[in-house]
Amino acid sequence: MTHRRSLCIGIVVLVIAQAVVWLFAGSIWWSFRGGLIWSGESLSASRVARDSYVAITFFAVAGITAAAVLPFLARPGRRSALLLSAIQVVNALAAFVLTLLIEKTWILITALAVVTLALLYLSERRGASVEASIAQES
Repeated sequence: MTHRRSLCIGIVVLVIAQAVVWLFAGSIWWSFRGGLIWSGESLSASRVARDSYVAITFFAVAGITAAAVLPFLARPGRRSALLLSAIQVVNALAAFVLTLLIEKTWILITALAVVTLALLYLSERRGASVEASIAQES
């Protein structure tokens, strides 16, 4: 197995892991929408609606993240890597904001996205060096 192929497998595994984490977070958020009430609070329809929107957003992010890996699997190249990189940056920033605002466990998604970005960079760099060596041999 080549080094580049190993990097591609690692990228796909990490992206799928991110999608699973977003899906899990959406499922948890959906299950408890409006259900976590602090003392002195009352259940309101607006809170249930807001929590529902957050859960649906998490499901959408999971779907977009999983869908972004399909072009990368079909034809790994600069365009698909750029698309995947852009989605990883958005995932990392969103999870980092959630880490600051809600809970520190969101750092898991940030870590997965940052490692995926590093692997994407190494994969592209490796691909560029292979192309350069082929051009020198010609």
